[in-house]
Amino acid sequence: MLDDAPALLKDKNFLDVLHNEWNKRIVGEVMAREIIFAMSLGGCLCLNAQKTSNNLIVNSKSGSGKDYITTQVLSIIPDKESKWIKRTRITKTAFTYWHNSNIEPNWNWNAKIFYGEDMSSDVINSDVFKVICSGESHSTIVKDQRAVELKINGKPSIIITAAKAILEEELLRRFAVLNLDESKEQDDLIIDFHSKAAMNEGLLNYDEYVVKSLDSLKPVSVVIDFADKFGKYFKEMNANVIVRTNYNRFIDLVKYSAVLFQHQRFWLDGSTIKAEPEDYDRAIEWFTHLFKNQCLLPITKDQQKLIKIVWDLKQATTDEIISQTTFAGRSWVYANLNVLTEKGFLEKTRVEDESGFSKKKLDSYIATGQVKIKLPYWCDLE
Repeated sequence: MLDDAPALLKDKNFLDVLHNEWNKRIVGEVMAREIIFAMSLGGCLCLNAQKTSNNLIVNSKSGSGKDYITTQVLSIIPDKESKWIKRTRITKTAFTYWHNSNIEPNWNWNAKIFYGEDMSSDVINSDVFKVICSGESHSTIVKDQRAVELKINGKPSIIITAAKAILEEELLRRFAVLNLDESKEQDDLIIDFHSKAAMNEGLLNYDEYVVKSLDSLKPVSVVIDFADKFGKYFKEMNANVIVRTNYNRFIDLVKYSAVLFQHQRFWLDGSTIKAEPEDYDRAIEWFTHLFKNQCLLPITKDQQKLIKIVWDLKQATTDEIISQTTFAGRSWVYANLNVLTEKGFLEKTRVEDESGFSKKKLDSYIATGQVKIKLPYWCDLE
């Protein structure tokens, strides 16, 4: 622990204090707030995490407040030296030229946060964006009939929001998906919250002391000397090769918690701290909120709705599924039926056309009924 750290960062209820601040601008979404905060600030300050572990898509339907919530969570982070950067629009090739080392040799994306609002599928799935999400980018392009080398230094935490994004399989290794609460109860809470804000001169400002205190969090490496105790539970999951990536993501969530509580952890040297069991328990909550199935595959809210439609229909042809899917168009349904089949959430078979007009075969789908993920807390570890 550093003796000169602000008292807030030495408080075991540190996150509760942050929630009291976020309550000034956000209602509900308690777990979502923590995950956004941990993966952005904790993610960019962890020196020995995997490059892709701090990539997050905040997903919910249009108008649900995902951009508002993300912005308000990030607004508590001090913006010293452009700590976090928000863009409401960005092109597929922007990261190739943005803060290029040829022009800005001293710029580095490490220890920074990039927030892209409402990004489209073509940008998210573009080759350039995949590269920046994976780490430092070094590319060669042709400009004015000459080969030009472009190098991007460092890797930020990347937080993006998207309503109708279709994630290609390759993106699944690079992003976790955070689904927000779309319930009627949450709608009512939001309406009441903003009604009260309108009656009391608007939203309250965050406490300046809290904001400045967060500036005392520094980049550190984290050692988890009990990691051998929980690896076996991931071996038992019915997951494909993505378990390798998401096991590392779980480990890094433990590290992010330790980073945020660094002034309450044991320092092995001037830049390395030890994680504690409470970091493991906190990571359990974050991880199981992100990944609700034993395949450890992230899926969007609309994809969850599509799975439920197929589940309720027992077995259904593509046209039958489309007729029940009121929240999206035919092309979206076709694309996501293929994606969910590839991920193992649906099984596709061929059945006879029973309309009587032809004897052709039709695609038919069955929901597989994924088992929910369950990981033991520290007190239950064997």
